[in-house]
This record gives sequence, structure tokens and C-alpha cells, in this order.
Amino acid sequence: MATETDDNSNKRNPAFKVDLDLKIIKGLSLAKVPTGYGPDGKLIFDPNPTQSEGAKPSIASFIIWDSNQSAPPGFGIRVAKRKLTSFAAR
Repeated sequence: MATETDDNSNKRNPAFKVDLDLKIIKGLSLAKVPTGYGPDGKLIFDPNPTQSEGAKPSIASFIIWDSNQSAPPGFGIRVAKRKLTSFAAR
């Protein structure tokens, strides 16, 4: 029987919903990853734990979904090691 430490099938990359704008998109990288929302509703970014040591980062990628009313349904930005990828999930 698999324990919680042995089973990685339920491990998901973090995903957050925010009203995307150009300033937010340009500032996204794996050096700082979102960890939650502040009291004002804005994202809180913290350093990726092992990113500074040159080792494999603890968070390899994350997704930011666009919550803007004028955005296409399912539009998001995936932040990975080498690039930002925009997509629309259907």
C-alpha cells in the first residue's frame, strides 16, 4: 500500500486565478513562485526554495489563470523553466 510520501500521483503544480495584465505577465518566473493571496487579494510571491542553489527547483512549473471577464474562458499562462506559454483550456 502506497503511503503519502510514496505516492506522487496526486501531486499537482500550483495554480492561481488573477486578473492578468502586462505587468504581472512580464514579472513571472520560476525564481519567485506564487504561494497564495494576500489580504488585499493580490498574489504573494516567495523565492523558489532550491532555485538559488542551481539544483532542481522544488516547483518546476505553475499556472496562472486569467479571471478577467473579457478573457477567453480557460485562458492561462504556464510558467516553466525556459518559457511562458499561454493557452486556452476547453
